[in-house]
Amino acid sequence: MSNHNHNGDFIPGMLLSVYSEEVISKNGIPNIDLTARELDICCLLAKGLNTKEIANRLSLSEHTVSTHRKKIIQKNGCRNTTHLVASCLKQGLI
Repeated sequence: MSNHNHNGDFIPGMLLSVYSEEVISKNGIPNIDLTARELDICCLLAKGLNTKEIANRLSLSEHTVSTHRKKIIQKNGCRNTTHLVASCLKQGLI
């Protein structure tokens, strides 16, 4: 994990563990925090849609969908899209 939060702000080393505890729950599943649009994207990812398909479905550009996905993964402390979808499923969000 880098010493920066999801906004890109630097976090001193001593505070990094506190920040990490906020993002990661005790069972190792990230505490997922999603806006309505981010939830839409996660649901479509869970259905197996790719970036182009999601963009068409939501009337967004592929770049916008890709950017949303990357930011969702980063702000929720997930390693990749699979980890994000699995975490959302475990928390009952999708």
